[in-house]
Amino acid sequence: MEKGRNMHLNIKDRYFCFNFITILVAFVLYAIFYCLDIRAPVFGMLFSVFLVGYAFLFAVFKSDEIGVLERFTLSIGFSFTLLPISGVILAYTIGLDRWTIFFIQEVEVAAFLTVGTMRKHSNDVVH
Repeated sequence: MEKGRNMHLNIKDRYFCFNFITILVAFVLYAIFYCLDIRAPVFGMLFSVFLVGYAFLFAVFKSDEIGVLERFTLSIGFSFTLLPISGVILAYTIGLDRWTIFFIQEVEVAAFLTVGTMRKHSNDVVH
């Protein structure tokens, strides 16, 4: 590699790094809150009220289609919509438990972020 040459990440690597860092920060904060024993209220509200809907909107809409305030309010609305659907699915399959609900919401967030990232990459290739 030549000295003085600028290293830039392409757009695919940026999205991967952003998703990886977000998940890593979530797990580190969870470990910190686990030690402080305030993990359930903080992460429960964060995952249940905001993150699932935000990840869903990331998968459905492009970043320039809706504004920040609309994205924030729709995130809360979709989170309240997706939570009962997940609860019904869990109730009829493995059962409801605090850890199963937390796990299924993490899976939903990871799945929606993956779909959104793949959608962004496919749009970058086409245009």
